[in-house]
Amino acid sequence: MRPSAHLLMLTTWVVVSIRVALAGGTVGASPPTAEQRYEEGRRLMQQNRFAEAAAAYKDVAESNDAPMDLRGQALFASGLMWESARDYERAGATYDEVQRRFPDSEPARRAAVTADALRGGSTRWLEFRRRQDEAWDQLSPAEDLAEREGLRAARPALERAASLLDSLLRDFGDNPNAKDVALALGNTHMILRRFSEAGVDYRRAIALASAKDEKTAQQPPIDNFVLAAEHQLSEAIRAVRRQRLTRGAYCVLGVISVALLGLGPWRAVDGPMWRLGGCFMLGTLLLAVIAAAVAYYLGHYVDGESPVTTSAAGLLVALPGVVGQAVALAFVDGLRGKLRGSSLRGVVVAGTLGATAAFAVTVCLVNAFALFPFLDSKL
Repeated sequence: MRPSAHLLMLTTWVVVSIRVALAGGTVGASPPTAEQRYEEGRRLMQQNRFAEAAAAYKDVAESNDAPMDLRGQALFASGLMWESARDYERAGATYDEVQRRFPDSEPARRAAVTADALRGGSTRWLEFRRRQDEAWDQLSPAEDLAEREGLRAARPALERAASLLDSLLRDFGDNPNAKDVALALGNTHMILRRFSEAGVDYRRAIALASAKDEKTAQQPPIDNFVLAAEHQLSEAIRAVRRQRLTRGAYCVLGVISVALLGLGPWRAVDGPMWRLGGCFMLGTLLLAVIAAAVAYYLGHYVDGESPVTTSAAGLLVALPGVVGQAVALAFVDGLRGKLRGSSLRGVVVAGTLGATAAFAVTVCLVNAFALFPFLDSKL
């Protein structure tokens, strides 16, 4: 979980707690200025003016006329605002003040947990947080750019973010929050289509999150972070397989193309056979039109979320069929007289190569239309 999400959750708890207290009348005796100042802090927080909000909450905590529970919660909120403003030294000092001034209270317990998460049990926690913020500042805009304009436009920014995350993980691998860095690095490598590296990052995130506590020597329970990292690892493993399958398909098509160039089937063209092949190709194109029509009907009247578009359905039928038939016919022409034995042997070899080419084209199209995740969910 990123620090911003952690802070939002804690801040929401504070706001809800105060509103419940106000509704129940616990602050009914408070001067209006304390309540107004607290509401001012909440408005400033919503406007992302965190330093000003921290000062407003601090004023409430220093008010002698405000109830003790309101003062403790306001001081804790002030620490959260300093953390949102990235003034981590003031945030940590404020959390310590909450525990010192309001011991055995709920805000003090919250402050202790939040302070531990902020410092991460490390003497270099401040440097870690600042470098982590620098990495997040690079990563978030890069992710948005990749979503808007594609990987090509966002690649330089993603590369810089990945470099910062990798350096941070290398220098602070013992920090309890390093697991978040490893997960973010894995997600960045996934966007960059470096799936093998992403798998390594996710495994490290799982290892960091599942590491035994040195004090208790007990294995911590599986939490949502580990489950999310394991899910991402599974996606990375599947992506590696898809990538290898697609690259293999391109290699197969390349080998078949080189073999065809070597045979030179155009030197002795069998007109009748190619005319028959042309009829089969026309039939394949007709089937492609039918497939496109079915995909259109399903997409508009049955399942609007279907990933198989009209163009994808047509090409998935037409292109593999036409390529496979053309390859088979070309090899029949090219192998004629070059294989010992009956011509049946040449037909079998040509048919096998044609089917192989058709399958390779299908794999390439499935990858191009991003249909592998859909197929994985069905198989």
